Amino acid sequence: MAGHNLMEEKFEEIKVFGSPALLSGQRFDHGSVPEGLYIYEVRHSASRWDEPVQVAKCVVNNFMGTLVTRTPFALQEDGCLGTVSADWDFEYGTNLTVMGFMDRYPPEPYSHKVKENYIGITKPETLMVWASLARPGLEISEEQAGLVLNFMEHQGYTLSVSGRQMAKTDITDGKTIPCSFDDVTSTVYEWNYEMEHGQADSRADLGNNFLLLGRLFAQTAYGKECNKLAAGIVSDRKSSRQENNVIQETGPAVTGLNETYITPAKKQGRVR
Repeated sequence: MAGHNLMEEKFEEIKVFGSPALLSGQRFDHGSVPEGLYIYEVRHSASRWDEPVQVAKCVVNNFMGTLVTRTPFALQEDGCLGTVSADWDFEYGTNLTVMGFMDRYPPEPYSHKVKENYIGITKPETLMVWASLARPGLEISEEQAGLVLNFMEHQGYTLSVSGRQMAKTDITDGKTIPCSFDDVTSTVYEWNYEMEHGQADSRADLGNNFLLLGRLFAQTAYGKECNKLAAGIVSDRKSSRQENNVIQETGPAVTGLNETYITPAKKQGRVR
């Protein structure tokens, strides 16, 4: 959405989900954000203009302001992320330009290292509870949560969370990058698929894992998109078969009509 050039403005320095951020009441051109920064818009509640209730890529109604961060947020499939008052700290800092913010918070510590307020997840029941709170409506069992953690560990990663945000850490080099629960679930589902189909004598437990992870994957944005594409393909094929049947059934009649009405007209020069 078009707006002011954010490089020319001063922002209020705050914290969101424990991470430093910039906030302004103006709209800005999203194309003017430098590499290494992320831009979002904030929605306020229906009753109070100073009460943020949602972060999104674009806000039309109840626009509260623009947010600039060092780390990306794991938005839901609708491009939004609900917030509560505890997620925000408006008494954190002073006014900063974008360049001043980038100088104060270099990318490495905030993009690749777990911050102090992140909590490691090692137990399936912990992941199950967190996922249920971070993703209302998500159905996840302790067995499914255990599969996610086991596969991540097998591939050399650990998971940690802060509020509704998730991150994965490479055990080898210690680098941590933000990720979403959908990203992790999709990756684990793919790993299991590759293991199952990469073995001549596929084990029964891998097939069972595939079913369990498939049910979890189906609830992600990626799974829903796959289902939508699959439904479209099935619909197209049904339509194609129906059209072929109609053509086969009406073909002789259409040919007869052509001979009766079109051919004489062409012969008489009325159709060119």
